[in-house]
Amino acid sequence: DKILSFYPELARILNKYEEITVSKENEKSGKKKRCEHNGLNKAIFINQIHYWIELNKKTNKNFRDGYYWTYNTYSGWVEADFCYWSADTIKRTVNALEEIGVIVSTSEYNKFKIDKTKWYRIDYDRLQEIIDDVSEYESATCTIEDGNLHRAIPEINTENKHFINRSE
Repeated sequence: DKILSFYPELARILNKYEEITVSKENEKSGKKKRCEHNGLNKAIFINQIHYWIELNKKTNKNFRDGYYWTYNTYSGWVEADFCYWSADTIKRTVNALEEIGVIVSTSEYNKFKIDKTKWYRIDYDRLQEIIDDVSEYESATCTIEDGNLHRAIPEINTENKHFINRSE
């Protein structure tokens, strides 16, 4: 299956990172928080953000404050890129990635204050820190490229009627 043949290593790394951080939190607090193991969702979302950011770089669109960004609403992500997820799943995935600092988001680039569309970028340095933290616990070494970040989900286009242009 083409959809599931990408980024298993990045998903594994994100799951392992969650295990490491939850274990440390549990030791400190004495509580028993459980891992969600949603690394695959996180890896898929990161790769799709990466895809749109790379597209914006090529077309020189959505460059703000030194970074290229992409934007969408949660329901817009469902319609355009993630028809197999609910808006709530996307929101949980985004929140988890924001919490660990891999995804940076803002609404400050919207033209109207009432607009709740979020703009997203990847903090590649933070992502590499997470990869490095995991590699400290394992003997293997990994880079962003090993996580297959360069292989995004293929573009959805007008032929299947789900294309949304995120360029201004």
